[in-house]
Amino acid sequence: MKFLDDIMQAISGNTKTKIEDPFIGAFIGSWIVCNWEHLAILMWGDGNAAERINALSKYFKDTHIFELNTVLTIPLLMTLLFLFVFPWASLLLKSLQKFANERLHQQAISIEVSKVREQEILNKQQLLADPNKKFLEQNAQLDIDRRQETIEQLKLRTFRFKQKAETAAAESEAATASAAEAKSRAFQAELEEEKKQKYAELERQRFNVESARLKSTQASNRFPSSYSFMLAIAESLKADEVQLSLTGLGEIVAMIFGYENFLSLVHDENFNNDKLSQVSCIYYDPKVFASRLESIVQNEDSYNADLESGLLFDHVISVLEDLKYKILTEDQVKDICRDACENFKYDLLNGEEFSGPISESDTHIEDIEIGELDSFTFNGGLSAVFSGSASGSHRNDTELPGRDIKFNVEIKNTVLFGTRALGKFELGEISASLIDYDYDFESEDEANSTWAPRN
Repeated sequence: MKFLDDIMQAISGNTKTKIEDPFIGAFIGSWIVCNWEHLAILMWGDGNAAERINALSKYFKDTHIFELNTVLTIPLLMTLLFLFVFPWASLLLKSLQKFANERLHQQAISIEVSKVREQEILNKQQLLADPNKKFLEQNAQLDIDRRQETIEQLKLRTFRFKQKAETAAAESEAATASAAEAKSRAFQAELEEEKKQKYAELERQRFNVESARLKSTQASNRFPSSYSFMLAIAESLKADEVQLSLTGLGEIVAMIFGYENFLSLVHDENFNNDKLSQVSCIYYDPKVFASRLESIVQNEDSYNADLESGLLFDHVISVLEDLKYKILTEDQVKDICRDACENFKYDLLNGEEFSGPISESDTHIEDIEIGELDSFTFNGGLSAVFSGSASGSHRNDTELPGRDIKFNVEIKNTVLFGTRALGKFELGEISASLIDYDYDFESEDEANSTWAPRN
């Protein structure tokens, strides 16, 4: 019997657990509500039990599960309403009820507070109406003192207003006087500014006159410098019985120094004897020279039958050589830059660019070689960049080779005037770095004597 009791308790426990489940319990309740008539027929209908069961079974078989019916669809919808819609509706109703209860509570509190305040006023009036109370005299004295204090405050306020009015009047008078003084100062400043402007205009006119005189003086000083070249060319051409006009001679001088025309040469402040003395060489392009000389020949009169551009070129070169001016082509300038680089190469070791690599390599530099010309530009100035290398022995052991240093060195020259008159050749930018090597040692003895450069 105990075994059967355990079985019944287990079944009843499981059944109770499933019925208490929110979904299962709600679905069972909804299903019973929707199918109560069929359940009633099953329990108390006509016929025997087998007939009632068969009728219920036939109803289930004839009903389509996924249509709107009371077997599954409608109970399932009612279950979803019970689980998801009704709790929110209940929450809304409870919130409205809570709001109403809070309003009723606040109203009740307001009524009680109003009653207490009215009772307090009533008690106070009853207490004041009692003639036997001693504090009535004190209350009257307080009222009198309060009135006197109010009167004193009014008097004090009136006095303060009067002081403020007097202060404002004084400030107004001071402001009026200050405004008049400022107006007078502004008028004086305006007069001073007008005087300054007139004086500045007068000084400007004087400056313009002096500037014109200075320009005229400079132009007159530049003309003799150019005239000496013109005279030398004319004398050289005269030996071949060729004559050129002053215009042609001036254009030749302008062409030599790279000016567009003789007028631009005369107006160039840098063209003077001081700058001419600093010229080391004149860089020229043979094609440009030939073209400019041919134009000059074409513009001359036809009575110079022997006048040719080649003849003019020979005389120009001869005159410049007589005047100790070097006129060089691009290749000649490159050679001079290389020579200058060769002259400067041992001075490179004293520069900061070489100090770092030399210190890092522990090498005593013995040989410096200037390599190829990497770049050559002439644009408002000359710049030639050469590459090279420096080598030597190890500082601590002269039998071991040191690390080689590669470098780039720039030779530069500035245009003194025009576009072709060059000054002194100087060192420009310098960069130096160590050449890396790949070491391949077979033994510790070879580590002290062999190394292979990396290409």
